[in-house]
Amino acid sequence: MTALALSPAAEQAGKKSFREVWLITIGHSLTHWYPATFYLLLPLIGKELGLSYLEIGSVLTVQATAGALSNIPGGLIVDSVPRKGLLMAIALFWVGAPYLLMGFTHQYWTLLTCAALVGIGNNIWHPTAIPLLAQNFPERRGLAVSIHGMGGNVGDAIAPLVAGTLLTFMSWRDVVVVNLLPGVVMACIILASLGRMQAKPRSAEKAGASSLGQKLGRKLKDFGRLLHNRTLILLCRCSWRGRWVIRRSGSVP
Repeated sequence: MTALALSPAAEQAGKKSFREVWLITIGHSLTHWYPATFYLLLPLIGKELGLSYLEIGSVLTVQATAGALSNIPGGLIVDSVPRKGLLMAIALFWVGAPYLLMGFTHQYWTLLTCAALVGIGNNIWHPTAIPLLAQNFPERRGLAVSIHGMGGNVGDAIAPLVAGTLLTFMSWRDVVVVNLLPGVVMACIILASLGRMQAKPRSAEKAGASSLGQKLGRKLKDFGRLLHNRTLILLCRCSWRGRWVIRRSGSVP
């Protein structure tokens, strides 16, 4: 019994740290909330702007392409910026703000630009939050990352229902304005609560502080080495192949 007992300080630290998990999870649900709402609004946007099916589809293509191209640079920047709480707040605001701009646009090219910005913002959140959770909960990293992933599922599930309800008495332009409020509030909460939250520095980097440019230079060198890692490349190819098969057939390969 004595060996299993926790001191009050340790108990309090555990509670506080796990509250941070739930806070990050709610933020994650909102990064999925906006794209899930957009899928419902896009046909209405296309109808009002007089877009063809090709143009409507290209909006999602631009969003996904911008996300794909920003993944690696985003990861390098995230690894070089120590204040992870600040990065998560920026990412959450970055995802929501372009949708607000869509509510005021009447131009197809502005719509494409906003979609590209959403794709970039979404890819800043994940490389920030997931490693941070895994690093701060080494004994419960599976649980912490799973709770974080559940937040995304909850956002995907609830957002269309809420957006559909709002559309019964609002225009789509009003919905995107109202829809921004939860993200702004959550970004402020994350900034206030976790704004100074940092990843634990590696022992090699503890000796002295480096500029952002020096850190990015080191990360680029590390990335070059990763490209020669056959196991990593194989896993990436398998992941891409699995997603392609699922989208084509709707079944797990």
